[in-house]
Amino acid sequence: DWDVLVMVWIVVGAFFSTILHAALANVFLGAWAVPPFTLAFNFITLIFLIGALNFANGRVGSLIAPADAQVTGGGVTSTLRSAADAAASNDLEGAMNAIFRGIGQLFFANSVVAGIIIILGIAVCSRIAAGFALVGSTVGMLTGLALGANGVAIYNGLWGFNSFDAALAIGGVFFVLTWRSGLLAVGCAVLAALMFGAFASLFTPWGLPALTLPFCFATLAFVLLKGASSRLSAVEVADITTPEDHRRRPSGEHSEGVGRDSVREFPESEPPRDPQDDAQRRP
Repeated sequence: DWDVLVMVWIVVGAFFSTILHAALANVFLGAWAVPPFTLAFNFITLIFLIGALNFANGRVGSLIAPADAQVTGGGVTSTLRSAADAAASNDLEGAMNAIFRGIGQLFFANSVVAGIIIILGIAVCSRIAAGFALVGSTVGMLTGLALGANGVAIYNGLWGFNSFDAALAIGGVFFVLTWRSGLLAVGCAVLAALMFGAFASLFTPWGLPALTLPFCFATLAFVLLKGASSRLSAVEVADITTPEDHRRRPSGEHSEGVGRDSVREFPESEPPRDPQDDAQRRP
């Protein structure tokens, strides 16, 4: 059912998220020439959710379930399954669910069909980006399994969506795609998954989601590597288009796309006039 008060909170949160994003963009782009990614969304959403836990009109849903912090490593079952009381799925079914649900979870869509549709949509723009999205979600799943994380969370894509976004960002978007930047993208996906596990544990007492904080911090760490190695070719924020275009574009050439002002060019026969010359020619 639609709740008018919740809709008001959503609009207010969206407003403040825009303001905070603009402020963070000024700082991040000015100081480090990197975007703040989704930090504003994370901060504002967590502020509202944390506050809502103690508001009579907070209207938090059942997914926000505070619990006592505890060490449960020995009692965690990493078998892939849809729910705690569900039967274990076979390896292929579990993996496909984890990977494609990991794609969909970035948009709060816990669905294999949604994940497939999103991948197809990304592929329309860039097949390289779609490939790294799948690689990232797969790496997130494998990292969760290697750590022995909760199989229900892995099956439902929670270990995949931050890694999917991180791998896509590094694998051809913020760096020109080479085998080195490809390996870097996989490393960033692993770090995002590790950070997801840490944030998920940290937020357990409040029952809060990790959202995309792992993606933000992991990707920022790797994007800030630009300039640290001559073997990595970074793409400036204003020049970002698609991974395919970045590979075709000669090194050092700028994009004429969004974010870069077009520069008027004069033909050789009509060079731009110098105002001082005009003043000297006047009687």
